[in-house]
Amino acid sequence: MRLGEVPEPDLRERDVLVQVNCAIVNPFYAKIRNGELKAILPYRLPLILGNDVAEVVVRVGPKVRTFKPGDEVYARPNQTYSALTERSGWTAGAVRPCAAPICARVAAASGLQNLIPTRSPSVQRT
Repeated sequence: MRLGEVPEPDLRERDVLVQVNCAIVNPFYAKIRNGELKAILPYRLPLILGNDVAEVVVRVGPKVRTFKPGDEVYARPNQTYSALTERSGWTAGAVRPCAAPICARVAAASGLQNLIPTRSPSVQRT
């Protein structure tokens, strides 16, 4: 792994560009780096690691209606990495709003666990 510069991601019509505030570093990333999971994970090297993150929306694509610049959000995009950057872009469907009392560190560290209930068909929102 190495530290480097990358260009800001291009924003597509259904994407959200975010300023990363907090992202976790998972020991799992060493296995990705070493190529140990290539048979089960569809990724190509080189890649920017990180996929549990808390952030602030910077800009949204023209078809995004659920978020606006300044919104505090968290994400765990499926099969997408790049959270370990200053700015990242994902589809709006991979991003969730942060509840007011949840701090950035908690939201990033619990990204997957928080997304499961919102995506389960048996859970009804009230």
